Amino acid sequence: MDKYEPQFVKTLQGATLLLLDGFTFNKNGTMVSGRTRYVCSKTSKGCKARVFLDSNNKVINYFNDHNHGCIKYIITRNGYFVKVD
Repeated sequence: MDKYEPQFVKTLQGATLLLLDGFTFNKNGTMVSGRTRYVCSKTSKGCKARVFLDSNNKVINYFNDHNHGCIKYIITRNGYFVKVD
């Protein structure tokens, strides 16, 4: 799964998100195996996309089942992630 390079970004509100393939994901738990599950930030809108990372933050599985397009964003000079409408 080297095709996808996960990036962790901070929002102005202080939250950390996973940015992958133009979509943002929220951490949803860590398993005993060390894998971490992330769900799409638009889960409340019915999006079923999810990502599993190993303990080295490499993508193991990416279920790209988004029901929406990518978001537009910028990364500020201070390194913050900001959505652009």
